[in-house]
This record gives sequence, C-alpha cells and structure tokens, in this order.
Amino acid sequence: MNPIAEFLGEWIDTPFMRELFLACPKAAFQTKVGVPEEIEMSIIEHDDNYVKFKASIPIKPLSEYDRHGRQIIDRRLKKCPVMNISEGEMINDPIAKLKEFGIRVPEDIEIVKDDDPNGYIHYICNITL
Repeated sequence: MNPIAEFLGEWIDTPFMRELFLACPKAAFQTKVGVPEEIEMSIIEHDDNYVKFKASIPIKPLSEYDRHGRQIIDRRLKKCPVMNISEGEMINDPIAKLKEFGIRVPEDIEIVKDDDPNGYIHYICNITL
C-alpha cells in the first residue's frame, strides 16, 4: 500500500478530514504530525475516489534566517513522519529511497525537479480514497 495512503488511514474517510485534505492537505497532515513551513502540499485534481497529491521540497533551504533575524543552522526535516526518510535523502536519491518502500518511479509516484537550483523537487502521487 502507498505509505501516504496508509499514513492517512481511516481518518481520511471522515467527511471533515476528507474535506480538509482536499482543501488544504498540509493542514490535514498537521493534525497528525508537524510539517516544516518550507514544504508545500497541494491537490492537483480529485474525484470521489481518487486524489492526485503533490508535495514539494525546496532544493536548497529557503532562508538561512528565521523571522527574527536569527541564523538557522539546519532547518531540514530530519525524518519524514510518513516514511522515515530525511529531506536530504529525498532530494539526493529519491528513487533508491522510495524503492526501499516498494514505491516505483514513475509507476507509483512521479518526481519532477525544477531546473532552477533554487527551485523545488516535486513528488506527485495518486491516492485512492
């Protein structure tokens, strides 16, 4: 089973959580785990039984300073709460890391990397609801 669908589990079947996930997937995830500010999540398309979900990680940290002007030494996600993979591993070698979970690229998840070195790496997957 897709780890994201497994992580979402039964709570996605409740009307409120399903609506929240479709309207703001990041907020839905944050009801279970923390999600770093710099990670973007969105729903590309959906119908009653299917969701095309996208999570995007900046290739480089967005800022070396917090909102108070203090330098941040390391703001990368240490381990993903869904798959126990670090943000660095997901940027440097996502295909090998995902393969460890039985996730095939591009059959199960599509990976798109922006050409801009300051851009994002996008993970797009289909989830059956």
